[in-house]
Amino acid sequence: VGVTGSLVQMASTLAFGEHKSAAGLAMILAGASVQGFTYASSNNLRFAVARFSTAEFLPTATALVVAGGVVSSLLGPLLSVATRYMIPNVDYTSCRSHCSTFCSGC
Repeated sequence: VGVTGSLVQMASTLAFGEHKSAAGLAMILAGASVQGFTYASSNNLRFAVARFSTAEFLPTATALVVAGGVVSSLLGPLLSVATRYMIPNVDYTSCRSHCSTFCSGC
């Protein structure tokens, strides 16, 4: 589901580029609304850890889930900055293609 949202956003950016059109904005928002489910599901992992871990492993499991979120919050903006101009004349399209690639494993 998240991959579909990324692909819709990438197609919008490739089709409309830097032209600020209503259709481009609609595609960006449609892609973001589809991605919301994926983000909410991955955010739910911290609750799943509490339910399915043993009592002895619970502190470690919770720490690992939180550490994954911290690392992601640091690497996400760096990925965005590093790939912003990877495709000439179209900002952030390569970042959306990376999101599609990474989310395809989810």
